[in-house]
Amino acid sequence: MPSLFRKKYLNNLSKMSFISTNKARLRKLFSGLLIAAVCMLTFGGCGKSYTPVTHVVVIKGLKFLPYELTIRKGDTVKWINKDLVKHDVTEETNQTWTSGVMNKEDVWKMAITETTDYFCTLHVIMKGKLIVE
Repeated sequence: MPSLFRKKYLNNLSKMSFISTNKARLRKLFSGLLIAAVCMLTFGGCGKSYTPVTHVVVIKGLKFLPYELTIRKGDTVKWINKDLVKHDVTEETNQTWTSGVMNKEDVWKMAITETTDYFCTLHVIMKGKLIVE
């Protein structure tokens, strides 16, 4: 009799172990699917690459239009001088970059990697801001 009991007990135990193993596998699968779904909803797809775009700032009437521009890292900003006078576009804090003097209809562009303030050294009242998100 004890042998029969042991056999049934071991048989039931092995079935339970199979079930718990499947539960663990299902739990892992569900967790992976949940992470993938959250990633897709949050970021529009994990590992999805971003193609940089070009934004335009027009220089006209002693102003940068628009004054403030929100872009993504790596986007290019193109400044077009539509004013009657010469201008430049220069990083404001340390003057780490500049377009040089731009005549009427001149175009200058630059890939932007960080938030920065800029101004025209020829007309210091002219200021602009690039916000990188």
